[in-house]
Amino acid sequence: MLIFSTKIIFIAIKETILNLIIPKKPKDIRGQLALITGGANGLGRATAIKLAMEGCDIVIIDINENEAIKTAQEIRDVFDVKVKAYKVDVSNFEAIQTLKDDIDVDFPGQSVDILINNAGILSKISLCEGQYQQIQKVIDVNLTAHFWTTRTFLSQMIEKKRGHIVGISSMSAKVTLPCAISYCSTKYGVDGFYSALYDELCVDEHDEYIKTTCIFPSFINTREELTKILDQMKGVGPRMSASYVASQIVNAIKNNKKSLILPFHARFLYLARRRLKKSP
Repeated sequence: MLIFSTKIIFIAIKETILNLIIPKKPKDIRGQLALITGGANGLGRATAIKLAMEGCDIVIIDINENEAIKTAQEIRDVFDVKVKAYKVDVSNFEAIQTLKDDIDVDFPGQSVDILINNAGILSKISLCEGQYQQIQKVIDVNLTAHFWTTRTFLSQMIEKKRGHIVGISSMSAKVTLPCAISYCSTKYGVDGFYSALYDELCVDEHDEYIKTTCIFPSFINTREELTKILDQMKGVGPRMSASYVASQIVNAIKNNKKSLILPFHARFLYLARRRLKKSP
């Protein structure tokens, strides 16, 4: 365990020093195949568009097939990239396995290079509210799906020695929200998942060519039903546009950032909250 911890610390120090001495040029992701879960609307849609602008081929998966097809067509009409939409329940491991087979057929000679785990359910349910099935669905979509997609597509990334896996967490993983215990818990889980995934990649010596990024956005203006939930929550501050957050996600990918809190000033709220918790 000591050797493992020392190695992780050494890698972090080395990367920090190298970046200070020799700033890295943003990597070119043109021609790579990017898969976005929950890509039909909101942040997922905006991220798919931004990646298409970079020249990536796009796979959009969503439970809403009609909206996913519509978004794919919008990208196809504007950008000279390959794009296809699939109806997939990301909480279903077998469905993700079938998706991989479909991608192998529909994108011959390619495999997923960039995996954006964006699909999520914003649930305003306290611990004693709702049916147990509702809570389980939030856990399955917001957290368990990250296991299934990453497990499914990581092997091809290792084989090609190229890949980037992105998880959309939330500032609620840093500063919790009232009456949203299932949502906040899953976002804490996403944070832990990507920390542990990075450690595994380091131990297995895949970290040089497979990168991870965890995004912690504050409130985003997306679909109408989601903004209505946010309107009902007390203490919700200013909201960012999906386009802005998507551009920051793509920038984080190109610069191999391990984590990103959005907006920038939200980190001060997080630090203040931590200090208050420590106070007697």
